[in-house]
Amino acid sequence: VLVGHDGNLQIADFGLARVLASPLRCYTLDIVTLWYRAPEILLGAQRYGYEVDMWSVGCVISEMATGKPVFGGDSEIGTIFKIFALLGTPNENLWPEGTTLDHFKSRFPKFSGAG
Repeated sequence: VLVGHDGNLQIADFGLARVLASPLRCYTLDIVTLWYRAPEILLGAQRYGYEVDMWSVGCVISEMATGKPVFGGDSEIGTIFKIFALLGTPNENLWPEGTTLDHFKSRFPKFSGAG
């Protein structure tokens, strides 16, 4: 988090900065600190855009507000289950694209979500 001389906050992490391109290209899955990683990346999406950055921003803002990580899992599966516990396990109606990702399993626990 960067704080400007005028008090404005900016979130910055340029380690994997890319020029936006269309169509989206395949990228690595090993990005972003685990607790801030978007569910589509945890589930194996190789094509992603700025949406994963917005997910991370939301996680950071939540942590700033509460003082603790919202999805503080100790592994990829632990993190995805924390996401599912809060938001619900994806299904064909909720997130059809999510159920087709490589690491999605139909036998995942069926969380209804708390939010």
